[in-house]
Amino acid sequence: MPDNADHSADRPVEAQTWLREMAAISNIPGFEAGMRMIDRPPGRAASPHYHPDGHEWVYVAAGSLAFRNGDQPEKVLRAGDTDYIAPNVVHWGYNTSDTEPVKLVLFYVKPVGTPLLVRTEA
Repeated sequence: MPDNADHSADRPVEAQTWLREMAAISNIPGFEAGMRMIDRPPGRAASPHYHPDGHEWVYVAAGSLAFRNGDQPEKVLRAGDTDYIAPNVVHWGYNTSDTEPVKLVLFYVKPVGTPLLVRTEA
């Protein structure tokens, strides 16, 4: 995250909606999948985190997201872009706009019983 990103408490928090709650995958024993939508307000960021032994796919439905995926260079994902986050890879992103929210659709596959995410340092 850039040092000038605004993470102040006076900014609105992001809205999260489960489009599909985590549920068992019938033909992959021991795994579950789910999908959620996130509306991240202007200037807001996700804390660095990873998904223990879990996969994540991100689709940017609207707006733009500066995104850091592990050791890869930071990149900007725009509406229509997708990315994949491998298990246990620390990643984070922030809304690059000062005026518009970014809307993300996230899809997860993870082992049953593991936490969805673990916050960490970058």
